[in-house]
Amino acid sequence: MNATAIFMMLLTILLVWGGLVASVVLLRVLPDPQIDDAELDRSLGNDE
Repeated sequence: MNATAIFMMLLTILLVWGGLVASVVLLRVLPDPQIDDAELDRSLGNDE
């Protein structure tokens, strides 16, 4: 493999792992949305 292919491979690996790490960090940092049961039933179409 030439230098360009190795560079692009490393860049792709860094982008994929960076996105994975960023998503995990954001999932831990951002607060969980509080959804009550009535709103969940409406969103699922269970209007009884």
